[in-house]
Amino acid sequence: MQFGLVLATLLCFTTWMNLVHAVTGPVQNCPCLRWSPTQIHVDKILNYTIQREGICSITAIMFQTVRGKTICSDPETKWTKKAMQKVDSKAKPKVVEKIQKEEGSASEMTPAVSSAPTKSPQRTSRIVKRLKKRSRKMRQWQRSRACDTECVLREHLKAKVIILMMQFGLVLATFLCFTTWMNLVHAATGPVQNCQCLQWSTTKIHTDKILNYTIQREGTCSVTAIIFQTVGGKTLCSNPDSSWTKKAMLKVDRQEARSSANQEVGSLS
Repeated sequence: MQFGLVLATLLCFTTWMNLVHAVTGPVQNCPCLRWSPTQIHVDKILNYTIQREGICSITAIMFQTVRGKTICSDPETKWTKKAMQKVDSKAKPKVVEKIQKEEGSASEMTPAVSSAPTKSPQRTSRIVKRLKKRSRKMRQWQRSRACDTECVLREHLKAKVIILMMQFGLVLATFLCFTTWMNLVHAATGPVQNCQCLQWSTTKIHTDKILNYTIQREGTCSVTAIIFQTVGGKTLCSNPDSSWTKKAMLKVDRQEARSSANQEVGSLS
């Protein structure tokens, strides 16, 4: 029983630690632990990434500056929104211009390849695949940049809901662990109101003053004891292994046997 109690406590502690780890997230993957009030000129910002609250403790916009520093900003501030729009507006024309140049150079090369039968068709297919791949990357980039401030706020709200669900699960798991622990303690010690004897008494009276006795088992109570009822209405908790207890039990058993025999004789007569 004690081993089961220790095992249940260990399992509850492990579950609680796993839930805390899931709520807080690994620190090494979350550079931003709080928002920074620093605001620089938007021309000094190279790019940004979004740190999600579902994995980390907070949602933050991580700006990379020209000096290689990182600024953790609140996604709901006006400066953060303005800086994100500025970075998006600067990055989009460069990517579009690069793809247009590659497509133009490929279109200039295509007639020469088709007109010259000595050129390998594999080179043309590779160019076409490369162009399709770059066009697909361009569409993916446009879709990722289309997630503006509303998308960030929506992800922020979603992460808050996840955190609340995890916190509710943590509270529920703690309550279940506490309930399991209390049940095991109750099973190990037994209900107190049914266990009159918590320890043995050293009191010894004359056996003629004992009316009867009951046995308290250790399986449901803390100790095994013989509960003697005296003529004065008192209760004695005695050690069942002591010689006086055995003598008193034998005396009570003989008295009960004698009284039952007298009742049988009286009923026959």
